[in-house]
Amino acid sequence: MSYQTVLDNLRKYYKIYKPKLYLFEAIEPEKNSTTSVLKIVNQAAKKVQTDQSVHP
Repeated sequence: MSYQTVLDNLRKYYKIYKPKLYLFEAIEPEKNSTTSVLKIVNQAAKKVQTDQSVHP
């Protein structure tokens, strides 16, 4: 998955969900933990198959 594909997908996501405070908001915002954000970032890194270190 290329950088441009990721960027296009983020734009589509933003248009659909229109996040207010955070890009990836939980259904119940107070339950959006540090651990869940870290999991999202790690899953995205696996999908793009990067060898670089990633962090939120």
